[in-house]
Amino acid sequence: MFSERAKYIIFDKRLPVIFHPAIVHSEVKAGYYAGKPTSAGFVTLVPIGGNDSVCSKINATVDGESVSLGLKSNGDEDNKLIEKLLNNF
Repeated sequence: MFSERAKYIIFDKRLPVIFHPAIVHSEVKAGYYAGKPTSAGFVTLVPIGGNDSVCSKINATVDGESVSLGLKSNGDEDNKLIEKLLNNF
């Protein structure tokens, strides 16, 4: 099973934005006018179920913080928002 680690920001406790780990959190905030950042950090995305070419669901696990924004990840709340975005429900 394969997993990907990325960075993320949650805007206004409702809108997740996920991006490459080489990009600094504050650069994304500066270019994205979606509201106020309320949490940020790292997210590990793991496909679950399905066969080798198609997964049926993506599991998200957040951790850490954004030093450039001075925000921490918000555990289960952020996990649920990101999974809702990625799993289309």
